[in-house]
Amino acid sequence: MDLDALTLQKIFSSLKEGIIIIGGEYKLASESKREIEVSKCPVVKYWNPALESFSGYSSAEMMGKSCAELPDIFIDERGNSICQKYCPFTNPTTMEDVISIDEVYLNHKDGYKRPISISIIPIYDQEGFQGCVEIVTDLMPATVMEQISGYLEQLSMYDPITELPNKTFFMREARAKMAEFKRHQRNFGVVFIGIDNYEDILNAFDRENCDRLLRAVAMRARNTLRPYDVIARWKKQYFSAIIMDVNQELIILVAERLRQAISKLTVQVGNKAMSAQVSIGCTLARENDDINSLVERAKSTMNEAQNRGGNAVMFDDILASINESVDEIPWELE
Repeated sequence: MDLDALTLQKIFSSLKEGIIIIGGEYKLASESKREIEVSKCPVVKYWNPALESFSGYSSAEMMGKSCAELPDIFIDERGNSICQKYCPFTNPTTMEDVISIDEVYLNHKDGYKRPISISIIPIYDQEGFQGCVEIVTDLMPATVMEQISGYLEQLSMYDPITELPNKTFFMREARAKMAEFKRHQRNFGVVFIGIDNYEDILNAFDRENCDRLLRAVAMRARNTLRPYDVIARWKKQYFSAIIMDVNQELIILVAERLRQAISKLTVQVGNKAMSAQVSIGCTLARENDDINSLVERAKSTMNEAQNRGGNAVMFDDILASINESVDEIPWELE
């Protein structure tokens, strides 16, 4: 049974996996007064709705572009593009070959990484190799997706821009942690995060793109913390987090890890890139604290870090300093 193109498109559009069809097109490679050189390049022919959903890139943005014109969407754990390594246009295949790639990442348009796997199926006809179909499976942990679903069910506790809990949710959780601290002496701390020079960023880009930056910061922060820590959007460009089972040294390490992780993200806006630096105030719960005094101390510490120039971590009134990348420091909090 032969399926026509419209039927195949309906099938691909209904799948939960991402589908990309890559075909070869002859494009201008170089031009001089005497000759024009063309070469066969891989070009995106199809980009299905599922891939639009978990990549952030629309089919209109991707279709018709050669792979060389695209950003590095598929990357390894070090951020290196995997396309050249596995591309059947540059690496000879046979009709029977199916290339399976596990433990790689999709570089989302909003600046964060989603774990994926990819299967590449070469397409042949009587004239030989013509292109390939790429099947992209989203491997975002189910626990994260369950958390997002839970927030959606509690709209009064949910921030629609960042998909994080909001201030109301944060304060409820903080009160519960304070009660546990005073009853069972389980230590915890609060981290308050503010994007530096946010008004300047807002003036340089529009509100919609700044919302994309907020979402990228939110995702980067959530992926940096452990599943049982709480990260929330406080308001505007501010975020707050509850960090469990820490002392002064460890909460400073956590805060510095957050600062460095956020500083590395970029959000593409046309041919420009948005980025963010943050100031972070952190503090630990004390016996004489209530939740308001604890949060206010973290906020005022963050404000002091910004007043001193920003892009820094402070613990209470102490400016923290870690002179090496926190990626090199083991985080003994698992």
